[in-house]
Amino acid sequence: MHDRMHGIGSQAPQTPVVADATQITVEIRDFDFSPRDLTVDAGTEVTWVNRDSVPHDATDEKGAWSTGMLKQGASVTLTVDSPGTFRDLCTIHLNMKATLTVVEERL
Repeated sequence: MHDRMHGIGSQAPQTPVVADATQITVEIRDFDFSPRDLTVDAGTEVTWVNRDSVPHDATDEKGAWSTGMLKQGASVTLTVDSPGTFRDLCTIHLNMKATLTVVEERL
């Protein structure tokens, strides 16, 4: 519990997700992103929803995009158009990290 108060979260192993859908949701829960390792096609709508009791955001380390601050229950949807690998984190809880890989649209 002490770790969660400081934003460390569980960081339990997760299976990487390769999504074929045109819309996908990333949940922020227990100071963690789920999925933490996500691959989508360019043009996919990715929704981040905060299921925690404290505010979080998801911000690309290089500043390409940000969800802005999300209070409990809030969500934001971004369309990811640019292929690449984006390492994102919560700017409040720096131990919360994830990877979003955007690939050219697969046929």
